[in-house]
Amino acid sequence: MEKDISPRVVKKYTDLQIGEYDVFVVGSDQVWRPRYFGDIEDAFLKFTSKWNVRRLAYAASFGTDVLEYSYEQLDVCSRLLKRFDAVSVRENSAVDLCDDWFDRADAVHVLDPVMLLTAEHYARLAELSSERPCKGKILSYVLDQDNSKKYILERVEGWLAKESHNADVPDRDRNIPLEKRIVPSIRQWLSCFADAEFVVTDSFHGCVLSVLFHKPFIALANPGRGMSRILSLLECLGLDDRIVQGLDPDDDGEYYLSGIDWDDVDARLSEMKGKSIEFLRNALK
Repeated sequence: MEKDISPRVVKKYTDLQIGEYDVFVVGSDQVWRPRYFGDIEDAFLKFTSKWNVRRLAYAASFGTDVLEYSYEQLDVCSRLLKRFDAVSVRENSAVDLCDDWFDRADAVHVLDPVMLLTAEHYARLAELSSERPCKGKILSYVLDQDNSKKYILERVEGWLAKESHNADVPDRDRNIPLEKRIVPSIRQWLSCFADAEFVVTDSFHGCVLSVLFHKPFIALANPGRGMSRILSLLECLGLDDRIVQGLDPDDDGEYYLSGIDWDDVDARLSEMKGKSIEFLRNALK
C-alpha cells in the first residue's frame, strides 16, 4: 500500500480540516452497507455537513438488493445523499434502491474502479512478485468455503487433470500456527490470476480479475455476501451463465471449459468503461 498507492491515513474524521480538500468521493465496494460500515452516516459524508465542498459517490454499493437500513438511518442518510452533486453505484439494483428509498432518481450504474485499469497494469505488479505459486494450476479464491464449493472445485480439478492453488486469506483460527496464516502479498495474489489456467471463485473481485485477465472461470453463488453485485456485473458482460450453484454429477464440464467470447466481453467492458470515466469527468467539473 505504502509503495504502490501512498495513501494518507486518517484515523478519525475530525482529523480532516475545513479547506483541505475541494472534493470528497465516496466508494466503492460495500461502503453503503450498514453491517460493514461502523457509523453509516459518515459513509454519506456527514462529517462534511457544514463545509462548502463538492460531494460525489463513485460505484458505491449496498452489497445487496434488499435495504438493510433502520428507519432512523434511512432518514438521516437520505437527507445527506440529497446534498451530493453526483451519485453513481456499482449494481443495477442499487440504482433502484437510490430511487425508491433515497429520493435520488439520477443515480447511474458504473464499473467497479478496479475495472477502470487494464490487465496490463495489474500484470506489471504481478511480475514483481517473488513467488508465482499458481503457474499451470487452477486458482481457488473462495471466501466462504462449504462442502458444495469444495465439490465443485474437485470436479474442475478432475475435468482439467490439474491441481489447484488456494489464494484465499488463510484461516483466522488463532490455534493454527502463525506461519500457516500468512496473507499473500497483493503482488502474489495478482500473479495467481495472471498465471491461472482456470479460476473458481465466490468473490466479486475474483470475477473482476478473471474477466480482466481473460481467464475461464466459475462464479460460485454466495448469497451470504450478496449476489446482486456479481449478477449485475456478469449480466452486463454477457457472462451470467458462469454463475454456478451446484453441479450435476453427470456434468462433464464441456460447457464451462469451452472458450469465452472475449471480443464480445471486451466490447461491452469498453462501453461501460467509457460511460464510467465520463461520469467521473463530468462530476468533477
